[in-house]
Parts: sequence; structure tokens; C-alpha cells
Amino acid sequence: MKRITLIMLFATMGMLCFSRNPKIVNIPAHEARYNNQIDPIDINTISKQFVKYLSSLKWFNKSKKYFWLISPKLLNKTDEHLQTSIIANKISSKLLNKGIMLKDGNIILNSILQDPYLKKMNTWQQLETKFKISYIITGQVTNIRKHDNERIKVSYTFTFKVIKVKNKHVVCIKQIIITKEYSKSR
Repeated sequence: MKRITLIMLFATMGMLCFSRNPKIVNIPAHEARYNNQIDPIDINTISKQFVKYLSSLKWFNKSKKYFWLISPKLLNKTDEHLQTSIIANKISSKLLNKGIMLKDGNIILNSILQDPYLKKMNTWQQLETKFKISYIITGQVTNIRKHDNERIKVSYTFTFKVIKVKNKHVVCIKQIIITKEYSKSR
């Protein structure tokens, strides 16, 4: 039985790998938007809206002379797997284009974890004294799923906070909601 299963598996793999006319299906962008996943268009929308909001704040231009730290990924409180690091990277690149000086969150986190002296210090103190960070951007994503007879609606809420390290105050919060709707498969 195992031998027959292996032969069938190799035969199928051979047909798939050596097919002369592979079919490549391109899904148009307007059709790809009607699914339940966060897609590149949504990621671009989220990052644009957040950076546009930050740019509209009066204190933002004064903060360009300070170092910022963006969390390497958003806290995912949804019922599914999301690559939140992609969103954080997109926001980072847009902030860099606006003239904000960013420091890499992964590098700072690793150096805090590896240096015995830094492990003993207060994290806020480390960020301010050792790494000269003035602002931190953190975020989280949550979702709400609603079902009816034929459709499913999923609303993702992206919440971003900017925290001033010196006094640990949240200086601004921005929520961005992305809603997806799709048909139930039967």
C-alpha cells in the first residue's frame, strides 16, 4: 500500500513539475480586494493614513530632529495570522521619506537582551540614555467578524500609539479601520 502511494505521489509531482503548458492564473486587483485577507493595497492605505495623520500634527515637524523607534511588528490580537511586520516596515519607509530619523527596533531589542548591564536598567531609561530614542510607535490589530446567511464581514482595527519616552505619555493615538466582505463558500 505504501509503495502504491509513493508511486502515485511521484507520478503526480512529475506531471506537475514537467508540464509543458503550466497555467498561471492572474487575479485582477479589483477582484483580489473582495477577500478576507489584508492585501498590499490595504497595507499601503494603512501606512499612508497613519503617516498623513502624523504629518498633520503641529509637533511632528519639530520632532524630526529626534530619533524615533517603531515597533518591529504590531501586536496581533486577531483570530488569524497577519504579517504585521510588513505594515511596520511600510510605515518606517514612509516616515524615512518624511525626514524622520528611525532606529531599528530589532537591533535595539537584541542589544538590550544581550548586554548584562542593560538588562538591569529600566527599559525606558535605556531607550532614552543609551539609544537616544525620543518617540516610540507601537500598534496593535484586532478584528470583529460578523456572519449572516450569505456573507461574512470582517473589520480590522489598526490602533497606533506614539509615546514620548521622556515622560512616558501617549502623545497621539490613531485608529484605522479596514473592512472586508466576502461570500460564504457552500
